Amino acid sequence: MNTETKEKLVTSLFQIPEDYRAALAKIAAQPDAEGNKLSINTCIVDALERYLELTDGTQPQPVLPKVPLRAFTVRTSSAVKQKVSHCAATWQLKTAMPVSMNAVVNTAILTYLRKQIPGYQPPF
Repeated sequence: MNTETKEKLVTSLFQIPEDYRAALAKIAAQPDAEGNKLSINTCIVDALERYLELTDGTQPQPVLPKVPLRAFTVRTSSAVKQKVSHCAATWQLKTAMPVSMNAVVNTAILTYLRKQIPGYQPPF
């Protein structure tokens, strides 16, 4: 009998630029060390986890791109979703400006893309 417990995943709808989605698709299409291909969702979760681990001094301020955004469903653990919410609230307190979870997700993705694709600069 399997006694391991799997953490329940929650589904969230976020808005991201089409350019980010396309760049994530290119990263996801490349096989990892074991030869497995990732999903865009896996890349987004990895981006979020990496961004949320950054210390205050190195975590870029969340910003929502001023371009058309498309809905994208992301499946994460409830712990990651809670950390994203907490990060948005923390930045809102620091800046005294509204900071959405969408802004945190988009900044995490952009930070991830810049690390995965050297010299990456979105076309907007």
